[in-house]
Amino acid sequence: MGLYVNPNNVNFQEALDSPIYVDKSMLIAEINRLVRTTKKFVCVSRSRRFGKTMAGNMLCAYFSKGCDSRELFANLKIAKDPGFEKYLNKLNVIKLDVNAFYSKYGLNADLVSLFSASIRAELKDAFPSVLIPDDEPLAGCLEKIYAFTNEQLYLAYDRKELQCYIPNREVRDQWILSVQQSPDYKGLMELVNASKLLVENTIEGNAEVVGTALNKSDMER
Repeated sequence: MGLYVNPNNVNFQEALDSPIYVDKSMLIAEINRLVRTTKKFVCVSRSRRFGKTMAGNMLCAYFSKGCDSRELFANLKIAKDPGFEKYLNKLNVIKLDVNAFYSKYGLNADLVSLFSASIRAELKDAFPSVLIPDDEPLAGCLEKIYAFTNEQLYLAYDRKELQCYIPNREVRDQWILSVQQSPDYKGLMELVNASKLLVENTIEGNAEVVGTALNKSDMER
């Protein structure tokens, strides 16, 4: 159990203990249908303040091998789903919180190097039988772990994948319609492509490209 690799369920526990909690646990059933399929690359997209952080904490609490979350979900809708047990705390999970890194190290920090070093250190502890050099890029770390242990870590991104899949059909259709009707469709597509390239270069450890993109974004705000 670590901060990034197979995190615990404390954040989701806090959400459950809050005065107001809306049960969105059936999102897990939607994700479970896609795990280990060709549709496994998923973007959970919502506007600001619509619960993306809570949803992410919930998914980590459900999938992560670093905790036992059975009791947390016992009174939620997902507990009655036939597939509830399938992946409950059975997968290796990597959780990245970019805002937390910004808050801790500042906007001028080399986030790629910090991400890589922090996650690589935890991967070494979680998989001591796999030899991981200190300068190994994250992609190489994951490949070695899979090659030696046959265990996958779920980061939900593949640089060769060109499509984002939204499992809820109503939300997906509404999103497509909104994009097509946008008066700034070209500008929106430029932002989408820029985001994809930013994630791709972050995973590959291209610090200079990522730093330039983040600085440009910060100046435009």
